[in-house]
Amino acid sequence: MLGPMGSAMAASVSLTTQISLMLYINIKNYSIICEKVLDCIGFKAICMSDRLSKKHVLVIAGPSASGKSTLIGKLLADSYVTIQIFGKAGLNIRASRAKMNTQRLVNKRKLSKNKSINKSKIAIIHIDMLSSRREDRMRDLAYIAKSSRSFSVVTLCTHHELWFSRISQRRQTNQIQNFFPGAYSSRSLPDVSGRWSPSYFAWRIMTASAFSKSIGKIMYRLEYKSWEKFWVGQCGVSQYYFDSEREIFFPTLPF
Repeated sequence: MLGPMGSAMAASVSLTTQISLMLYINIKNYSIICEKVLDCIGFKAICMSDRLSKKHVLVIAGPSASGKSTLIGKLLADSYVTIQIFGKAGLNIRASRAKMNTQRLVNKRKLSKNKSINKSKIAIIHIDMLSSRREDRMRDLAYIAKSSRSFSVVTLCTHHELWFSRISQRRQTNQIQNFFPGAYSSRSLPDVSGRWSPSYFAWRIMTASAFSKSIGKIMYRLEYKSWEKFWVGQCGVSQYYFDSEREIFFPTLPF
């Protein structure tokens, strides 16, 4: 048994332990509260805003019906074309990858969330060159190109004849009719019962091609030239031209 002095010392140790435990719990709770407060006011987003600077970005671009979605599906798997394109762009085929949009990559708060898509090393972006919001997308891409670890653009070069055949088939499948230009806004075509509808820029080339293949071909080629000119102005951006039908690269824009 403990004497009076021993009992006093034990009580002192017990009291010290209790005080230490209370301080630990309070400090831990305070840390949790601070973390939540800082997260609410955006400090977490600021601390994690360097996620984009660590990402390798691969843009797959082309007009509607050029095969972008099909190619991205292959790139997300370990296919031959993945080895081919990743090798050209200097990307590690073993690195984690995910399809992402420009809105997520330029939004620090979205990118800071603890989601698996945000942790991927390689971000693959789908860009429609004829999108009604292409100006916004190109503005986002210019920012991403300067902020990411590496940035490569693979432009799908689909010849006008093949593109017109595909887009016409898509129009027939979705029962899209040829309307007069005045029926549309300057930005995009109206949606028809939730079905796919071409952007104003795609519709314009479609309509011209229906009347004159040569005029449609010129308009189609000018869209590619405009896209190429934009990236020439972005220093340090690697741009490649790819035929998704034959799965081969072109040294320059083939048309």
